[in-house]
Amino acid sequence: MNKNDLRYRKTDEAIRKAFLGLVDREDFDSVSVSGICRAAGISRGAFYDHYADKCALFGAISADLKRDIRDDLTDGIVRQMMEGEFLEPTRWHMRQVYDHRDIIRPLLKVDRSGYIDMCVELYYDLPWSGVVPDYWERKKDPAVRLSTGYLVNGMVGFIAEWLDDVDRYGFEEALRLMTSLCEKPAALFVKQLM
Repeated sequence: MNKNDLRYRKTDEAIRKAFLGLVDREDFDSVSVSGICRAAGISRGAFYDHYADKCALFGAISADLKRDIRDDLTDGIVRQMMEGEFLEPTRWHMRQVYDHRDIIRPLLKVDRSGYIDMCVELYYDLPWSGVVPDYWERKKDPAVRLSTGYLVNGMVGFIAEWLDDVDRYGFEEALRLMTSLCEKPAALFVKQLM
């Protein structure tokens, strides 16, 4: 079947939605292909027309999330951070999280360390390597690694807690808190790179 065919795309969407819903309620090991098929209302053959197994499905969802965020990243966000402005870059990041919350929340439950690695690549390595000529050399500095680890792990912990109760803490309230928590460590990170 052609991947651009409407039926193929709708089936793929149903598989992904079913998988994310199941993983949000159960742990990854408990989710089976049969359970995904039941929840999506499709046959096992239809599932295997799309994915080799649930790990391939998880990988495809992660890769698509990464691509969507990467495609939305602009040089202006990094420039603002270099200038010591953290509100708008944090707003952009939190908007990405909020807009993709139905994907990120279950992915954090399945592979938190994979999400952390994705954040390091998307929010640090990709943008900063384009503006700091010796970024990869500076990244080897233990102080830079510690700053990155502190920021990313704190950010991901905050995101995980917020997404578990996103309706209780509105976007603007979460943004203010995230900005206040990250502003000084982010400024230190920028200073270490420059």
